[in-house]
Amino acid sequence: MAFIIRKTTKRGPIQPEGHYLVENGIDWLIAGVKVSASGIVSIDLHDPIRLQSQLKRVCTIEELVMTLPDVTYKEI
Repeated sequence: MAFIIRKTTKRGPIQPEGHYLVENGIDWLIAGVKVSASGIVSIDLHDPIRLQSQLKRVCTIEELVMTLPDVTYKEI
């Protein structure tokens, strides 16, 4: 009986391609942007290394529209 021993290289965690936000030195992958029925805009964040997720409230739809030139917001 024979054994073959092969060296393996230690690979670090690989981050998937995408858009990231950095908070306190942690890279959070933007998994999605959500708008609730009450008009709250949130970003769904995922940390692929620590396998954690969080939901960050960003602004309201009205605040978001104010950043666009020549656009107004109307609620019916």
